[in-house]
Amino acid sequence: MSNNRQIAKNAVFLYIRMAVVMIVTIYMSRIILAQLGETDYGIYNVVGGVVGMIMSVNSALSFGTQRFISFYAGKGERSKLVKVFSSALLIHAFLAMVIVIILEVVGIWFVNNILVIPNDRLFAAQIVLQISIATAFIAIIQVPYSALIIAHERMNIYAYVALVDVGLKLLIALSLTSVAYDKLIYYAALLSLVQIIQSIIYVVYCKKKFEECYVVIHKEKKMYIDILRYSGWNLFGTLGFMGSDQGVNMLLNIFFGPTVNAARAIAYQVKSAVQQFVSNLQTAFNPQLVKLYAAGKKDEMLNLLYDNIKYSLLLIWAIFLPLFFEIDYLLSIWLVEVPQYTLIFAKIVIFKLFLVCFEQPFITVNGATGDNKVFTVVSALFLLSVLPISYIYLRFEDLPYLVFIVDFVVYFIMVVWKSCYLRKQIGLSLRLMFYHSIKPLLIVALFSVIPIWCINDCMTQSFVRLAITLVASVIINAILIWRFALTNPIKEVVKYKILSTFFH
Repeated sequence: MSNNRQIAKNAVFLYIRMAVVMIVTIYMSRIILAQLGETDYGIYNVVGGVVGMIMSVNSALSFGTQRFISFYAGKGERSKLVKVFSSALLIHAFLAMVIVIILEVVGIWFVNNILVIPNDRLFAAQIVLQISIATAFIAIIQVPYSALIIAHERMNIYAYVALVDVGLKLLIALSLTSVAYDKLIYYAALLSLVQIIQSIIYVVYCKKKFEECYVVIHKEKKMYIDILRYSGWNLFGTLGFMGSDQGVNMLLNIFFGPTVNAARAIAYQVKSAVQQFVSNLQTAFNPQLVKLYAAGKKDEMLNLLYDNIKYSLLLIWAIFLPLFFEIDYLLSIWLVEVPQYTLIFAKIVIFKLFLVCFEQPFITVNGATGDNKVFTVVSALFLLSVLPISYIYLRFEDLPYLVFIVDFVVYFIMVVWKSCYLRKQIGLSLRLMFYHSIKPLLIVALFSVIPIWCINDCMTQSFVRLAITLVASVIINAILIWRFALTNPIKEVVKYKILSTFFH
């Protein structure tokens, strides 16, 4: 029960963070697209995507550090934590330098020779690349500090820093209206400054709050090797994700130019806003999954995994249902001008989030075992295959949305493979996962989609229809989830919280 309370507390902090970040991000996207224009917005998305790729690398590296800190904390071996942090910091410093060298050599050549960028914007693109490389270096160095915060489940600080981050980014977006010189360079430079400020906050907080947050040069080679091996395989897996994500983004640029990159960027803004809901829930679960495995409580870990997947799927469905029917109207009132293909891009990437609900918890439980080599290598190969398959399709079909369909199909096959692999590795029961996690979603989806479809079929597109769709979806899904998805102990907790809120 204490685990559940900690997860609930962490989730609350993360959802407060998410709500503010999502609202501000959506508003910012409108301003930035209007101020930069489709071409510069597309250029920033594909060139400044270096930062996006590094954030993906950060996620892999951060999870490695989190895993070792959570693992030794779960085993009660506090003396190991100082060595874990020191090892991680030194490894990240080395990796940051290697990545910067690679980006300087490959990135400049790619921008100058491969990407489709108007001649009059090439200099700005080169400056954005250099700013992005500097930002990437800073982001990698601070990974062990943010990992410490998550491993110690201090989600309130994680939320506060995110609020500072999005607040500064909002000020930058608003200031674009009064900038007289190159807005693309100005925007990229100030975003880099925000990353520096965020990193400083993490470092200062960790040094004050966590006793293991200092560097010792130890000679325990096995510690370095274990972290480097584990993070290295995670990094290899992330390279696969980067190939299917930013690699495909670059393919779209080569075949269709920066305006299609702008459409993709908007679609991914929508996806990111929705994904924050499930990511926050799963981030709250992750440390407990690792700690339960470290403590030898495998059955409890599997039950928590099934809960993680079930509530993630239901959460995505509750958002997906009204959004799917009303996304074209929402885009029209959100953006001054909606780039071509944005609607179909957005629908496909949001639908893909149902697969993400499985994949992310699978990564966590596999990581808890410490044996992630096969898991990450095969996953990376699946994801990397998206790039050549997409290229072949684009050579014969002039349809940019095909790459999103290819990505979805490959991702689905990968999730099925991961399920089978974890069945052998940790005893994941496909039958229990279906009945505990998937069946409730199918029931809720079946009974909720029909009334929402009827509302949209009977009414013309308008704000009134949007409001009715949202309200009806919330009420119908809440009733169905209560009836078919929540267990009796969870219902009692919910009842108690409601009664204590209104009658105390």
